[in-house]
Amino acid sequence: MARTHNKVAGRLWTGQTARDLREHPWYVRMMQHWLISCEAAIAEPYGLYRVQLDAAFLQIGHGVSQVQLLDALATLHQLEFCAYDPGTEFVWIYTMVREQLLEGAEAFKPGDWRIKSAQRWYETVLPNPYLGPFYDFNARGLHLLQRREWQGAMKPLPRGIEAPSTRSRSRSSDRSEEVGLFAQAGPTPAPAHALVPATPTAAQIEQEQFDAWWDLYPLKTGKGKAREKWAKFRPPFAKIMDTTRAYIESQEWAMRSDGRRPIPYPATFLNAGSWDDVPTPKGRELAPPTAAMVDRTVDF
Repeated sequence: MARTHNKVAGRLWTGQTARDLREHPWYVRMMQHWLISCEAAIAEPYGLYRVQLDAAFLQIGHGVSQVQLLDALATLHQLEFCAYDPGTEFVWIYTMVREQLLEGAEAFKPGDWRIKSAQRWYETVLPNPYLGPFYDFNARGLHLLQRREWQGAMKPLPRGIEAPSTRSRSRSSDRSEEVGLFAQAGPTPAPAHALVPATPTAAQIEQEQFDAWWDLYPLKTGKGKAREKWAKFRPPFAKIMDTTRAYIESQEWAMRSDGRRPIPYPATFLNAGSWDDVPTPKGRELAPPTAAMVDRTVDF
């Protein structure tokens, strides 16, 4: 079943990180909550995803500005709730995997279907500076097979965004009060003012996502038309990748008796918004058509 929400523990507001955030403007706490509950965080329960500041700007509201959102990300980075790279716009919430997927366990049990899903996700997530550290921190829990490296160039934070001052903090009794996402149990990040990778353009990111999906899609016909539809609809990357994989192993695209597979053209798949479908796994029977559906076919 698809995830529709993320858990938000009460200690988001009462733990050590929350107490530290009281010394910062209100919009920092709003940004923290948005990061673990936004659509991207639900689609990417691993906590490593690209932040859509335009979406945050619209969804948080309350008169917040984009400059304030960037300041909030820098503050959360400095407080070690997450790492944020303004170059690639990727955020990594350190303990998202342990909170949302492992739920307190040290690792998935051997044979858990989520192991293969996590491996596929890790292999296809867009290049970003946290690929290697994410592997080091979560490889055992997710049973990841091979570490990915980042080769990006480096550049400083945008002008006007200053990192918050560093304060000494207790890392013994205070930290023991917190759990999961809200504990500061992640690897030590680079300071928010450190040099970071160069920014890929939006067009480059869109092209990389389309190419990854095109490589996955089993019918390689009409690439130009499919590229136009991709630019028009801009489907959620994680969702369309997962749905396409599900369709590849589904009853709908299974081999027929005549040796053919009823796979739609890529542009048709995109035009129909099929990334929101729920394909029928092999081994389960397709639902029979209703009488009303059968009657309508007579008109054609």
